[in-house]
Amino acid sequence: MPRPSLRSSLAVAGGAVALLGSFLPWLRTGERERTSYELSGIARRLGVATGPLERAAIVGWPIVPFVLLCAVVLLVMRCSIGARVFGLAVAAYVLAVPAIVLGSPLETRFGAVVTVVGACLLVVACLLRERGHA
Repeated sequence: MPRPSLRSSLAVAGGAVALLGSFLPWLRTGERERTSYELSGIARRLGVATGPLERAAIVGWPIVPFVLLCAVVLLVMRCSIGARVFGLAVAAYVLAVPAIVLGSPLETRFGAVVTVVGACLLVVACLLRERGHA
């Protein structure tokens, strides 16, 4: 069985850490800690997203586990440069949403930071050039 490449290892680690972070508490509202998915639902119901990009970020967040999985699988399978571009787009999205939360005046929790760390690992995996591969 061939040894996994550094890119594959980083992609799997980044995807797993980002996914784990998305299920951890992101912030506290009242007496409850909320995950990213709970925040997405609350923001959608309250209509706090005013611009089209904000609305897209909120509406699209529940599919993060699926797109992370797709990005990781494509990177592990050593698909074309398109896989790396897709991985970068997914990582940028997964970085942007917690960055907005972390930049807010709300009482944030560690889940958003964990998600950012995972997305950063995914970025490194996408940018890593390995010998013999594009």
